[in-house]
Amino acid sequence: MGLIPDILTVTNDLPMKSYEAKGLFADILPLIEKDPELDTANLMPNVVAAYSQDGRLYRLVPQFNIGTVFAKTSLVGSEPGWTLNTAHNVLSGMPQDAKLFDMVTRSVILKNALIYSGNQFVDWEAGECHFDDDAFIHLLEFLKEFPEEIDYNADNQSPDSDFRENRVLAIMGQIGNLRDYNRLSKGMFGEEITMIGFPSDNGMGAAINTMQSFALSSKSKNIEGAWEFLRFYLTDEYQESPNSVYMLPISRKAFDQKAKEATEKAYYLDENNNKVEFDDIYYLDGQEITLSLMSQAELDKLVSYIMAVDTVGEYNEIIANIIDEEAAPYFAGQKSVLDAAEIIQSRVHIYVNELQ
Repeated sequence: MGLIPDILTVTNDLPMKSYEAKGLFADILPLIEKDPELDTANLMPNVVAAYSQDGRLYRLVPQFNIGTVFAKTSLVGSEPGWTLNTAHNVLSGMPQDAKLFDMVTRSVILKNALIYSGNQFVDWEAGECHFDDDAFIHLLEFLKEFPEEIDYNADNQSPDSDFRENRVLAIMGQIGNLRDYNRLSKGMFGEEITMIGFPSDNGMGAAINTMQSFALSSKSKNIEGAWEFLRFYLTDEYQESPNSVYMLPISRKAFDQKAKEATEKAYYLDENNNKVEFDDIYYLDGQEITLSLMSQAELDKLVSYIMAVDTVGEYNEIIANIIDEEAAPYFAGQKSVLDAAEIIQSRVHIYVNELQ
């Protein structure tokens, strides 16, 4: 019997839902609730909900971002979420030869599909998977539209111009810095954008991602000591420090402060510790574009969207490799999509059940 560490650094390839259902990890909510310096009400509620199971929180997530897909509101509407069919319908109304995504390979599309909407195909708690249903078959057909490799010398157009001139419909990205939304909208796209999400037959097609999260072993004899180490990540000292410009704090207090700053001019501190403000400049085809500040209405829309996402982005490399291997004959025209889906379902089902 191997030794179980008191603190586990969680990686994306771990089937956390399965492990949590087995009771391998301690619920950290009671630890937060009895900590005199912490308050569960100060944690971003959607992030807590996403990482909770049956009212218990098994992972500490210091920071997060939102993975999604961006497109012009004038093309896709203002409401998030669209299906693969809807994406194709929008594309059909654009200029000839317009692309849904640009300069992305089939493997990149598969990875993002699994991160943003893969939870519809695997139920780790029940030990079930659904890779033979219509939603996954539609995904395989969608994947076939993308190249296996990219010829980077074949397209000399500026990617930024492509979005403004409707040669490319959407781009995959993350919201980790609230100012990024303003740069995408007023810089890359040149007009109002919608966080439409990855095309999916189920859900918003968006997910909460984190670079670092932790779990406590339920078998640990040193939970209090382990918690004394982990709790630092939830303190004001950590949450309000400029420890990362690419992630959002789980503290609502720190998040609200970043939101306020997103509507103000950016600045740096000079050698005398004086605040020096500067304009946000976007470069397009060699030209400088000075971006206007984010309005309160734009910020409210962005914050509302962020807080509506309550799905964890999880990528399992083993499942992705199975799909790659078994879908290859379909992509090469040697096997039907139904046959490929059936074999993928069989192999992934065996893998999922081995972990139960």
